[in-house]
Amino acid sequence: MKKNTFIIGFVLCLVAVLGFSNQILPNRGNLVMKGDHSYDVNNPYETVGNGDYVFVALIEEELGNNYPNLRETHDGLKGGDFPFSEYSITVIDNIKGKLKKNQSIELSVLGGITYDQKSTVTYEGLALPEVGKYYIIVANGDPNLGLVAVNSNTVIELPYDNKSDIISSKEYKDYMKYYKDEVKIERKRFGTEFDE
Repeated sequence: MKKNTFIIGFVLCLVAVLGFSNQILPNRGNLVMKGDHSYDVNNPYETVGNGDYVFVALIEEELGNNYPNLRETHDGLKGGDFPFSEYSITVIDNIKGKLKKNQSIELSVLGGITYDQKSTVTYEGLALPEVGKYYIIVANGDPNLGLVAVNSNTVIELPYDNKSDIISSKEYKDYMKYYKDEVKIERKRFGTEFDE
C-alpha cells in the first residue's frame, strides 16, 4: 500500500511539474519538448509577426551543441536537458530584418543531444536542419544566444538547390506575403551581432 501511495504521489508531482514548464514527451527513444505559446504557431502570419528575422539560408555546417541551462551543483554539472544545436549558415536573402548575407554566421536551434549524451531532444514542430539544405527560417535575437530558432514551424525546409529557384518559389512568395500582412506579436525584441 505504501509503495502504491508513493508511486501515485510521485506521478502527481511529476504531472504538476510538467504542467508548469515545457513538457518532455518520449518518442521512439528520443525526447520531444512541447511548450505553450503566446500566439498561434500554426498561423504563419503570427509566426512571422513573432519573429525578429525571416530569411532564406543554406546550412553550411553543424558546429555542436550549447547547453545554456547547465549549472554546477554539489553533484557536478546538471541541466543540459534543453540543448541548442549550433549551425554555421549563409543567409541567401532577407525577408524580414537585415542579417549579413553571403557570409557565415551562426544560428542556434532549440534541440539536440543532451549534455549527458544519452538522449536527443527536439521541440514539437521544430525540425533540426540538415547540412547542405536550404531553409526559410523565422528567428529571434537573443541577448545570450544570438540568433535563435526556438518555436514550432520556424525552420521550413525548401526543396530547391539554388537562389533563383528559391526566389521564384511558392514558399518564398508565401513568406513575403506573411511578412507584408504579419500579425505583430508584442514582446521585447533584440538584435544580433549578425545584423547588417
